[in-house]
Amino acid sequence: MMSSSSDELRDAVVAIDNLHVTRGGRTALQDVSARIRRGSITGLLGSRAVAHYTAANAFADAFAY
Repeated sequence: MMSSSSDELRDAVVAIDNLHVTRGGRTALQDVSARIRRGSITGLLGSRAVAHYTAANAFADAFAY
């Protein structure tokens, strides 16, 4: 879990806490947290491309509503 100060939350354009994604009964993402600050360039790092795809889709789905 990410620790959050009020300054981090105030500066964040997007704040994601403890995101979980389950597909077909399997956990695809667990406990993902992120802060995206105004004016920043942000990327996803990791060894599995499918995790990046799943995270990007989950983030996009959250903003579709």
